[in-house]
Amino acid sequence: MSNYIYLIEKAKADIARLWYANIKDALIVGSICCLLYLILNAVFIHRKSKWHILPTFLLGMYGYYIYAATVMTREPGSRSDINLIPFSTLTGYCPWFAIENLFMLLPMGLLLPMVFRPARKWWFGPFAGFLLAFCIETLQHISQTGHFELDDILFNGTGQFVGWLLYKILEFFYHIIRNKRSG
Repeated sequence: MSNYIYLIEKAKADIARLWYANIKDALIVGSICCLLYLILNAVFIHRKSKWHILPTFLLGMYGYYIYAATVMTREPGSRSDINLIPFSTLTGYCPWFAIENLFMLLPMGLLLPMVFRPARKWWFGPFAGFLLAFCIETLQHISQTGHFELDDILFNGTGQFVGWLLYKILEFFYHIIRNKRSG
């Protein structure tokens, strides 16, 4: 049990270190995403509501943190293994890596449908999650900054889908509350 607590505390410290080391760059990327959204909205989309700005900013920041956590924090050439055995991380001493991968893209699954309407379709959440996870794993393998693991793709994609489900639940309650106020 103390091994689990140690790993959780280590993960929390790693996340805090990553957050503080990259906050300026993440704010810049989030701001650029908002600026691009405003330009695209003015030229092509013409949405009257501006509530999409905050999810766009958060999505940009979070995307940068995903990149920083998966590629920038590791020495190039330090990892080059390929593991195509499904669910092999669950058989180890601690399923923390599986849990970490499940939660890694969950916020992306929640934010993406708030910004992009096509992401609200049921198939888009898992597809985007698995595709993004595959791209991350491929980038890690090419740069040798991470192991190419099938488990990472499976759990990241599942996490994105869980985030999409949370979005759908929030959307459902939002419509109930809005209909009660108007009716």
